[in-house]
Amino acid sequence: MDKRFLPQQAFLQQAMQQLAMTWEQLASSLGTSLRCFDKWMLPHYDPEYRDLEEAEWRRVRELLRAAIVQS
Repeated sequence: MDKRFLPQQAFLQQAMQQLAMTWEQLASSLGTSLRCFDKWMLPHYDPEYRDLEEAEWRRVRELLRAAIVQS
């Protein structure tokens, strides 16, 4: 999953599925509020939409890698 090829909403949805996490759990794992996470999940044309920062993309990828190693 790479941000160049996958919209952030799809990236986060797939990460939640692969990690078996809820929005709340993934937001907590990323150290962000649920409100911020909700804004990441909005369509890009919504005025409340916010882009994931590079640090968040990286942290999600780290969580996914760790899950693969543990399985």
